[in-house]
Amino acid sequence: MSWWAKYSVASKDSPIKLSLCKVARKFLTPPPTSTNTERMFSHAGNISDRRSALKPETLEMLLFVGANLKLRDFALDW
Repeated sequence: MSWWAKYSVASKDSPIKLSLCKVARKFLTPPPTSTNTERMFSHAGNISDRRSALKPETLEMLLFVGANLKLRDFALDW
């Protein structure tokens, strides 16, 4: 992260490079707790318990879609 801080100072005149620095700080830092990871494993266990013939790739896609729907504030009203 120190490299990104130096890069940010060096590229203060470029809005694109500053935006890249913000994205790097957001996505390259580890979460402060492991609750999101534990929640994801719990959700994966709930899905795979009911579907014993589920392929690992399909489970990964289901978890990816579920997590990203929450990030986009997309609600399924079933």
